[in-house]
Amino acid sequence: MSSNEMACDKCAKPTSNTDSIICQGLCSLAFHLKCAGLLSSHLKSKADNRNLLWVCDECCELLKHSFFRRSLACYELLIADLRKSQASLVSELKLELAATNSKLDKCLKALTNNNPAPRITSPWPSVPTPTNKRRRVENLTLAPCVGTKKATVKTIATVAPPEKKFWVYLARLQNNVTAKDIEELAMECLQCDSAEVHLLVRKDVNVSTLRSISFKVGVDPELKDAALSPRTWPAGVLFREFEDMGTKNSITPAVTLPPRSSMRSTPGGSTTPVTPLH
Repeated sequence: MSSNEMACDKCAKPTSNTDSIICQGLCSLAFHLKCAGLLSSHLKSKADNRNLLWVCDECCELLKHSFFRRSLACYELLIADLRKSQASLVSELKLELAATNSKLDKCLKALTNNNPAPRITSPWPSVPTPTNKRRRVENLTLAPCVGTKKATVKTIATVAPPEKKFWVYLARLQNNVTAKDIEELAMECLQCDSAEVHLLVRKDVNVSTLRSISFKVGVDPELKDAALSPRTWPAGVLFREFEDMGTKNSITPAVTLPPRSSMRSTPGGSTTPVTPLH
């Protein structure tokens, strides 16, 4: 950078090649000859002798300290060591790359020697052969059919169809209530001989950790009106008609269904609508 592109460090005014000088010390700043206390004759003598270098006052003070000079010498030695170590690392990397390239060449030669003869391909396009694969039909439910023809030669024993039942959902029961207790309660309240009871709790859930549990009770469809009557069940029992939504679980948690005719049995036989437990 020429001096005419720089400003004087003392007066901050622009300089030119004829009336300025640049410090050859550490700062490399430009100064007017007048600001630096120099004459034009000094500049001519400096141009005549190439060994003469001008240094500003601040750089001159820094160079006077022996500690600073020793620090500069240490930095020069450190830079020289770094360059040597860098050169050694570069040479080592070159050697490793050369060894790796030779190994790759050997592997490629071995592969080319062991390759079989190239296959002769036909220029005509290949016609795909049809495959007899069954199409996968998902979410396909077929209604079962029942045979009507009477056997004439040999009678085949069949299983009777399952008995249709009306299912009632009972909830807000303590966790120590068992299916046997609910069965006895349903038989007593509905005045029937049998009742099928299922606990509506998932297999991986500990019943003792629940605040309340629920059951579904299957009875004769003729007892539907009695099963949905608040006068049938004890006070505080939440009940309604059970709905099976056909989920993948073996036991459908009825507590997640929206209530349709959810009624709570209260003393005196009055009906009070209630909200779902969960």
